[in-house]
Amino acid sequence: MGMDHEAAIKAMEAHSERYKLKLTTIGQLAVGNRNAHERLRKGSAHTATAARILAWITQDEELRSSREAAE
Repeated sequence: MGMDHEAAIKAMEAHSERYKLKLTTIGQLAVGNRNAHERLRKGSAHTATAARILAWITQDEELRSSREAAE
């Protein structure tokens, strides 16, 4: 399992905890695959999938923080 996989797993779990989202929801929204977290853990996900998840989480956090600032 590569560093990207580990980073994506940790980021998904932190994002899930922070925003009360299921890991399957994050996978579905980020890459259209609700099993993305499980595939990352098993090492069967492509490196590009991990990168796309990390990019989506970064974008989602920016969007959520800008919404919170606007409230």
